[in-house]
Amino acid sequence: MLLMKILLLSLLIFSQINSSEIIGKLDDRLDPIVTETFGERLAQPTIIHTKIAQGIDILSCASVCGNILLVSGPRGAVMVNTMLAKMHPWIKSVMRRNVGIDMPRIIISSNHHFWNADGNSLFGGQMHFMISQENARQSLLSSSTLSNLNIIQDYYQVRHTDNAGARVTFDDEMKLHFNKEDIYLYHFGSASSTGDTIIFFQGRNVLFLGDLYFSNALPYVNTVNGGSVKGIIKSLDESLQLIDDKTIVIPGIGTASTKSELADYLKSLKELYQTVQELVDKNKSVTDILNDISVTNYLKTFSDNAISNKENFINSIILETQI
Repeated sequence: MLLMKILLLSLLIFSQINSSEIIGKLDDRLDPIVTETFGERLAQPTIIHTKIAQGIDILSCASVCGNILLVSGPRGAVMVNTMLAKMHPWIKSVMRRNVGIDMPRIIISSNHHFWNADGNSLFGGQMHFMISQENARQSLLSSSTLSNLNIIQDYYQVRHTDNAGARVTFDDEMKLHFNKEDIYLYHFGSASSTGDTIIFFQGRNVLFLGDLYFSNALPYVNTVNGGSVKGIIKSLDESLQLIDDKTIVIPGIGTASTKSELADYLKSLKELYQTVQELVDKNKSVTDILNDISVTNYLKTFSDNAISNKENFINSIILETQI
C-alpha cells in the first residue's frame, strides 16, 4: 500500500511538470547503467535512514547519490543536499515516516553536482530559502561536463530551471542563526569544484564536507569545473581547524566519522599526493605511477564508488603536478 501511494505521488508530480526542464534531465546513459550495476532504478531507489543523534539524521541510497543531512529542532529542519529529483517521492516518504519532517525550512547545497543538488527544483519555492556558494548557483544554472566521474566518463549535466538555484548565495563565509544555534558556511576556495560549501552546525557540533570527503573512498575531483586535489587538501586542512574530538563528521558519501578519522584520511591524501609528485618529477609514466608499490599501498585503504575511483584521482594529481 505504501509503495502504491509513493508511485501515485511520483506520477502526479511528474505529470504536472516537464521533467527535462525541472530536473535538468539526467544523462541518458545513467539509468541503464545504474540498473545493471546496482539492480534498481533511480526512480525506485532504496533510501537508507541513519539516526546519528537526536535531531541529526542522514539519508543515503544504494546507488548513485550523495548523503542528505537533516538537522532538526523546534523551528523546523535544515536539509543539506537533495539527491536526485527521481528519488524525491521516496525521500519525502522516509523523511515523514522516519524523521517526522514534511518540508525543511532551509536547504543548503554543498555544490552543484547532480547527486547532491538534482532534487533542488522539487523543493524550490516550498521552503523559506535555499543557500549555496555563488559559483555553485552559477554552475547549476548552466550546462556543464562533470569530468572524472566513475560511473560515466564526461557526464553532461544540463542546465536546471531557475528555482533549482539558491536564492541566497555567499562568496567565502556565511553565518546563520536558526534553532538557537549558529550555523557556519565556509568556502575555502576551489576544491572538488569551484563552488563547494562546508557546513558546520556549531551547537550540534556537526560538520558536513560533501564531495571533499568520502569516508570509504577518495574524494571527487571535477577538474573541468576547477576542482583540484590540492584544493581539497587545503579545504580539509581548514576544516580540521574548526572541530574538536567530539565533532560528528558527515561525508558526502559514506558513514559518519570522527575528527581522528578525518585527520588520518587527510594524512593519507597528503602522502599520496607527495608520492605521486615525486614520481612525476622522476619522469615516470602514468602506467608506472599507477603500478608503483608505494602508490598501490596507499590506494589499498580506499574503495571505488559510483562517483570516484582511484585511477581518476591519481590522474588528477599527475595533471596538477605537471602544470
